[in-house]
Amino acid sequence: MNLEVFLRFSRQAFSSWLCVCLLAVVVRAEPGLHFEPLYGPLSQRFAIPSQTAFEAGQPLLPAPDRAPISYQAAVDSLGMAHYGRRVSGFTEGPTVAVALDHYLRMEYQARHRQLWHQQIRRDFRSTASEQRQRRGSRFEWTVPFSAPKPLRRFIGDEGPSLALNGSRTIIVSGKSEWTDGEVQTSFGRSSKFPSLGIEQESDFTVEGKVGELINIRIDQDTQNFGSAIGSGLGDQLSNQIKLDYEGEEDSIFQEVQAGNTTLELPNTRFVGFRQKNKGLFGIRAKGHVGPLAFTTVASHEKSKSNRQTFKGGAAIDTLQLRDYQYIRNTYFFLHEFYRAHLADFRSLLAGVQFGPENFVDISRLEVYINDFNTRNDAELFAKPGVAWVDPSDSLSTIECFDAVGNRLRNSGCFEEGTWHRLDPDDDYSVVAEAGYIILNRPVSNPYAMAVHFKTNAPDFDGTLQQETARLKAGAESDSLYLKLIKARNPRPGFPTWNLEWKNVYRIASGFSTGRRFDPRTLQVDIAKEVPGQEDQLSQQGRSYLQILGLDERGKDPGSAPDRVIDADYIA
Repeated sequence: MNLEVFLRFSRQAFSSWLCVCLLAVVVRAEPGLHFEPLYGPLSQRFAIPSQTAFEAGQPLLPAPDRAPISYQAAVDSLGMAHYGRRVSGFTEGPTVAVALDHYLRMEYQARHRQLWHQQIRRDFRSTASEQRQRRGSRFEWTVPFSAPKPLRRFIGDEGPSLALNGSRTIIVSGKSEWTDGEVQTSFGRSSKFPSLGIEQESDFTVEGKVGELINIRIDQDTQNFGSAIGSGLGDQLSNQIKLDYEGEEDSIFQEVQAGNTTLELPNTRFVGFRQKNKGLFGIRAKGHVGPLAFTTVASHEKSKSNRQTFKGGAAIDTLQLRDYQYIRNTYFFLHEFYRAHLADFRSLLAGVQFGPENFVDISRLEVYINDFNTRNDAELFAKPGVAWVDPSDSLSTIECFDAVGNRLRNSGCFEEGTWHRLDPDDDYSVVAEAGYIILNRPVSNPYAMAVHFKTNAPDFDGTLQQETARLKAGAESDSLYLKLIKARNPRPGFPTWNLEWKNVYRIASGFSTGRRFDPRTLQVDIAKEVPGQEDQLSQQGRSYLQILGLDERGKDPGSAPDRVIDADYIA
């Protein structure tokens, strides 16, 4: 579970910090009548019984979503499903009541279409991955002689082969520092010769086959070593070596794995729950002898004993955040039009400030990344193109040209190069009604990001439709012409600077089912640091929560501010 706080856009320039007190219930139980599992496209939505129950007023299909705009259905005691829209956890607009069977039938059809689209994209990714593997191999070698006949009974008729694919990058950089006019002495003598630094990155994959049934894979990626600090260097090394054996249909041993293995116990009459253990470094074998199926594991597991006692109650966590510690390179508006109509997150509660003809058509949204690395273009199916901050060239206030009309380099107005498309299932989510996207992984600062999209009514004669009509992308286009929403190495003077959200802070994450976070217990204070004095929580009798617009009412609409952050800004 991720808890994120949305703060309004403000140009107040002072150093501040957030003091957040989190109260999380340690022991929590949810009584209720749980139903039998359903089969079909809705089965995943009902998979976790602790989240759904047929009780009056309880959510029927709670779909956890990072977006503040969501749709929720609940069933009442009469068996009617009430379907409505929620913004930041609050009901917005009227709800629609339909019969439960009718709602489930419509939801089933919608889920069926969604899964169909996901399967099509999954098949495309699988085919593209196979093509990249076949085309990306730098070196392949097959042993010219066959294995002895007794050995071929176990490994198959194919001969051993080896495939090597990878790259090595060496970056040499230098920096020179000196002070102009500084007096040189025997004790302090600065040199203008730059201090050199060398960075090396390796990414190699060695794949070997011993016949048809045995596969060996060895990976070396220095970037993964960099992440070994959090997960342990030993885990990173053990994950690099994989050996698999897949037996034939009538073989006793169906599967043998060596390396980091897992042991999964099914739900049987002897084990009342499904259990899966990871991090077992050793050998696992699966097979069958007649009607008897077996799984054996020989492994070495690193562990330590620990004992902890929990009592019913609450735990309090305190966290301090600086104002610049927001979630970077994750939330982006698709166009200045949406940024201008969402100056404050609270305005969503009053409904969107534009008509549905300006809603983003999700099926026609494409997000592209330019990593300025041409070596991986073939693997990522990148296409050449240009991304312009203003496709209609109508923003005369942006200084993108010089006096003679030439484009200014490093102005943040346009980016050229090769662009690869992000996967809408795995890489981002979109809030169509408000015109912004949420990336599942932050985009790197040296990368550029651009989009191609259409609205629900592309024939509507509006500013947004006129500008996006000039965008072009797709298989039929030789080159891309995109809308730039993030320039590489962005700076405050860039025209795309305000398209990134800089007011979302993550203050809690990783809460498990047994330790849930209760947003109602959240306490937020904003303080201004004053050198030589205590931190100030207010100015001229008004708290900084009120000054920044985060505390405009009490618990009820229209009530006086209560020095508590309004629930509108918590998701």
